[in-house]
Amino acid sequence: MPARDGIRGGDAAAAAEAAVRHVANGHRGALLRWVTRRMGDASTAEEVVQETLVRAWLHHDRYDANRGAERAWLFGIARHVMDDHVRRSGRFVPMASPPESGDAESAAREVERAVEASLVREALDALSPDHCAVLVAAHFDGQSVGEIALKLGIPEGTVKSRLYYGLRRLRDVLTEWGVAG
Repeated sequence: MPARDGIRGGDAAAAAEAAVRHVANGHRGALLRWVTRRMGDASTAEEVVQETLVRAWLHHDRYDANRGAERAWLFGIARHVMDDHVRRSGRFVPMASPPESGDAESAAREVERAVEASLVREALDALSPDHCAVLVAAHFDGQSVGEIALKLGIPEGTVKSRLYYGLRRLRDVLTEWGVAG
């Protein structure tokens, strides 16, 4: 591994390399899936992920666990890499809007929320339309079991069943993607 910041091998370089390998092994798959969905091209997504991991390695000392999750930090870097790539290529890819305040902590939370929302939306697409409709009505629209049953014209027991199995499937999809544990 090349020396960086005046560190010539030794424990610090080995620790930095180990940290980046941990990040790459723990989050690369989810990051690649997310970027591929956003960019629409596997080849470009691979470039973005590689650049993201390089930037994470170069700036590993900037990560602060007190400011947000490692995954949010990494996805934030990926978002910036995608922005740079889009600017260079002239393409448009919608991203989360920047937070109102310039506070780095709120920016990290905003990125984490945007990433989570994007992943949940994509995971919902993996569900059957019946399960998705019930989950959206209950968890996003705040409707009760009775309201959902009335709206969809199905028994309350069916709503409860679809909620249970839909949430289970949603958890399985997110676990499969490496987002949930």
